[in-house]
Amino acid sequence: MIITVNSVLPDDKGNQYKVISIIKSGGFGQFFLCERFQDNKDVSIRTLHFALPV
Repeated sequence: MIITVNSVLPDDKGNQYKVISIIKSGGFGQFFLCERFQDNKDVSIRTLHFALPV
């Protein structure tokens, strides 16, 4: 999934988040400033570019 500003992201508990901006991008992933639809609360979400082998 490609995540951009204004993307809507779901979680496993039924919440949805709208991406407001990119906070930081690094070698392993990105941090996004998001707004949770249910209560309009600002949250940060971290994503990883790829899974590391265990």
